[in-house]
Amino acid sequence: MMLTSVIDIAHFRCMPTGIGDHALSFLMISCGIKQLCYAFCLKRRGQAVHDFLLRSGFITDGQLQFIYPHLNPRPRLLYTLPKIHKPPELRSVPFCIPPGRPIISDIDSESYHVAEYIDHFLKPITFLQRPYIKDSFHFLECLKQVTFNLEHCFLVTCDVESMYTNINSTDGLKTVEFFFNNYPDAKRPDGHILDLLKISLFNNDFLFNGKFRLQKSGTAMGKIFAPSYANLLMAKIEEDFFQSINFRRPPLLCQISW
Repeated sequence: MMLTSVIDIAHFRCMPTGIGDHALSFLMISCGIKQLCYAFCLKRRGQAVHDFLLRSGFITDGQLQFIYPHLNPRPRLLYTLPKIHKPPELRSVPFCIPPGRPIISDIDSESYHVAEYIDHFLKPITFLQRPYIKDSFHFLECLKQVTFNLEHCFLVTCDVESMYTNINSTDGLKTVEFFFNNYPDAKRPDGHILDLLKISLFNNDFLFNGKFRLQKSGTAMGKIFAPSYANLLMAKIEEDFFQSINFRRPPLLCQISW
């Protein structure tokens, strides 16, 4: 089940074990008796961003130490959450092994606290979007505030297949920039947050079966900022769609938080 996920070359690829001569810095991670190397730019490019944030007063010395990569970070690890709600006949092994939702654990990695820092600015904007619904209980509370004419109403639902891995990272970055421009904040270093977000999206490597692999597209379930990032993208897609068809939004038309 897990192997099926990572050999999907549309979204993941295996990383070389050697060190190439390029701009990325390398962090050494001890794994048993073998020293494994993986590429990540936060050591060099991220340090420049962190230093600017400190000099400009956006973060304190303590916050800098918090978001800066630790000397011995843990590699990101892949695991899956079984989708036990799927029909037995559609499972990876019919009537036996359910399909899995791939999660790349980011806890204690070199980018973990950077992801927290990014989400600190993204999450408040998601709360301001009209389609935002926190959970099923919030949805039920919203329903209580609306009167329906059952003769002219019908329920429509939709789902995005493999949403996180199918988000185009370039489009996602443009979407975040769009919302930053629409919700200006003098205390928010927009350009540098986008820079850190880009580093995180394009360098999401993880360890699986003794080899480092790199996520080629989308974001990973496991990144702290991923739900906020996905919600903003869907809010923008929804708004663009309704504008394109000149559709007047009904009183309750909402999106469950991903």
